[in-house]
Amino acid sequence: RPAGIGAWMAGGALAVAVAATWLVLPSRRSMLAPARGPLLAVAAGVPLLLAGWVLLWHGAYVEPTVNAGWRCLEMTALTAPWPFAALVLASRRIEPRHPGTAGAALGAAAGAWAAFAVELWCPLAAPAHVLVGHLLPIALLAVAGAAIGARLFRLRELRA
Repeated sequence: RPAGIGAWMAGGALAVAVAATWLVLPSRRSMLAPARGPLLAVAAGVPLLLAGWVLLWHGAYVEPTVNAGWRCLEMTALTAPWPFAALVLASRRIEPRHPGTAGAALGAAAGAWAAFAVELWCPLAAPAHVLVGHLLPIALLAVAGAAIGARLFRLRELRA
């Protein structure tokens, strides 16, 4: 794809990743994660926003090939654990109010960082490719993050 379009696509993905990270990490003044609303917005909105951003560029250039998107899905899945681990360490807390929602938002934010890396590489913006290779992995990361968060961030009973 043309370099200018690639820069816009990657820049949009970077902006979403930065905004998602800012929304999911706690403020310095609070020990608790952000309210449930912003966390749900990140968990549900990031996959849709990133897919919409990539689809916006469909037809702006001649795509070199057409494929289902399995490579992008795989690359996102292999890239996302690292930002997820960094975000979990940065959040550094037990979340008593909504641990699963916090985990889902962290998973989506990590997916946004992985999507930025994929956008630097992937030359495609066809709708079928974007759904499988770009939207699906971030949605799956949000679901996995919810499961991990529900287990990792919950309050535990102390046994005497």
